[in-house]
Amino acid sequence: SFTSLDRAAFKSHPFWATVDSTATLLEDHSPASAEEIDAYERLQGIIDYTQTLRDSITVELVCSSMLTNAQNHWNAIDSNLTQYSASKNISYLTSAATQVDTMLQALGSWPQAIGAGPRAAQAQAAFEASSE
Repeated sequence: SFTSLDRAAFKSHPFWATVDSTATLLEDHSPASAEEIDAYERLQGIIDYTQTLRDSITVELVCSSMLTNAQNHWNAIDSNLTQYSASKNISYLTSAATQVDTMLQALGSWPQAIGAGPRAAQAQAAFEASSE
């Protein structure tokens, strides 16, 4: 069954702490080679995208199992990046970047924020008011 989350439960789900941890790991290193730069850009892209979803998604359309599934996929990214941080073995970094494809598939089932600007904000406010 589908049980939606309130905003507090959504934002406090452990998935977001894992995303933030991965972001910090990535910030702690500077890529040197072209291969590292490509992997960093791919990883930064998924981090930025995921953090944007956290801040813009209609929470009532997300259930806990969606977040748990995303976290399970994200753990592979985080684990490889942690290994890279410890060893500087580029294969861990490229493996983390490769896992982005799987993560995008998991996030593809999430509702997407459509539109931006004042009209989108008005529509969002109207939806939230109607669901209270």
